[in-house]
Amino acid sequence: MAQVAVHKQNSSNLHSILLLLAFLEGATVMAVEMLVAKMIAPLYGASLYVWSSIIGVTLIALAAGYFLGGKVSEKYAGLNTLLKLIFTVSMILGLLTVTASGIISSVSGYSIRTASFFSAFILLGAPMTLLGMVPPLIIGTLTSLVKDSGRVSGMVYAISTAGGIFATLTIGFYVLPAYGIKGPLLMIAAILMAFTIAGFIKGKKPLFPVVGILVMLALVKVHYTKPPRMKAIKIIKQLESVYGQINIIDNMYKQERILVINNITQTLVNFDALNVSQMGYVHNLSIFSSLALNDNPDAKALLCGLGGGSIMTELTTMGFEADAVEIDPRMPELGTKYFEFDKKSCEIYIDDARHFLRNSSKEYDLIVLDLLTSEVQPSHIFTIENFKHLHSLLSDEGILIINFQGYIYGEEGRASRSILKTLLAAEYKVNVFFNPEEIRKIVTDIFFIASANELNFEELDYAKRNSCCRRALLDLTHLHAPTVFDLEDAILLTDDNGPILDLYARKGNDDWRSDFVNEYRIWTEQKLNVPLF
Repeated sequence: MAQVAVHKQNSSNLHSILLLLAFLEGATVMAVEMLVAKMIAPLYGASLYVWSSIIGVTLIALAAGYFLGGKVSEKYAGLNTLLKLIFTVSMILGLLTVTASGIISSVSGYSIRTASFFSAFILLGAPMTLLGMVPPLIIGTLTSLVKDSGRVSGMVYAISTAGGIFATLTIGFYVLPAYGIKGPLLMIAAILMAFTIAGFIKGKKPLFPVVGILVMLALVKVHYTKPPRMKAIKIIKQLESVYGQINIIDNMYKQERILVINNITQTLVNFDALNVSQMGYVHNLSIFSSLALNDNPDAKALLCGLGGGSIMTELTTMGFEADAVEIDPRMPELGTKYFEFDKKSCEIYIDDARHFLRNSSKEYDLIVLDLLTSEVQPSHIFTIENFKHLHSLLSDEGILIINFQGYIYGEEGRASRSILKTLLAAEYKVNVFFNPEEIRKIVTDIFFIASANELNFEELDYAKRNSCCRRALLDLTHLHAPTVFDLEDAILLTDDNGPILDLYARKGNDDWRSDFVNEYRIWTEQKLNVPLF
């Protein structure tokens, strides 16, 4: 009887351990997938193509793991095999904290899509395959104890999924913003290592614990060793979140401070005037915005996309009573601390722009959409449903200004022309502003200036504009009527087909991202020690 009781107790303990392992496996899969995506984003962006690479590689590796796990479970099901698998995964994840940056940059010579796929495959392939082997082995071990494969399989996958849900919410909402990428990845590796060490010690196999502890101690030392200080490029602040990696960078040679999201410039200023943008589009946009003042001392403006606050600074200086919508809650504080933005000068709402617009009933004389996040534009903003709704938020003489980046001619310009076609279908009078010399060669800013009525651009009175606006070199010959564009191949953007904008804008997005990849390769060759994450 005593032996039977002990056997039952051991079986119960093993059952609990295996279910805990199922939870850890599910949590690790989702956490690693998210963290690797954030590793890749600073160099190759966070476009639909990058996420497709991440998800595709994850599913391929998990499928391979499920198949291999099923095969292995026929002969080697048991806790010992599982411990060796998890031990290997923990070692790989720990080593990624010191090797991932080099791996990602080593494939930068390929196209953005190819490089992002190779990066995902190298970083995720092995650990995801090994993790995929875990559920079949757990099921194989448990069914030898319970003899009820259906119930066991359902329970294992349910618990694994619960672990994935827990990790997704925890990593996305709390861990990434607070601790970045490498720290959490090292912590995951340490948790898995601790689990296996406990199992090996109980099984009286000291070699694995000794090796694991030594490797983890070495990785922790590397993690907390400060890199050599950079002289030319200084990253003075780096933050991670689900919205992307934010860097505040000081270029000491050019005496510039830059705010970048996934290493695409959002705000650029000089050290001697931190609240004055060095980006020409900001000043051009401000000049066009002045049309909405219309000698109205109570003119109201809404800026969707705050960034470092350069545009808002100009709008409020001109006299607008302004509101701002920003999805990233960190931006107002960063603008205040690093770019002399006065966050008390306007009302700031932390929200998705489309959600805010849908729920707002306030009337504005000016609405500015400047919503670039790294090189990706939010396609759900540019649909006819949203454009029609904006009519209800604009005053009778109100103006809508959209800042878009890309091309406008040829196949690569279909995204811009589709936005134009959609604005016209929503019954706006539209003018398009861009530099005709730049747009055929490089990705450039394109303004869509729209209103319910025809705008008279001769009313622009430069003498009344603030000093920021006077820095612009505005050329009204760069202003184009919609009739000069062939819109035959453009499409009407709707809430249903809006994401096709990502496909049409692919060339522009890839070219813009490639410019940074080439710059980073130069930094690497010059040994400037600029970290990716």
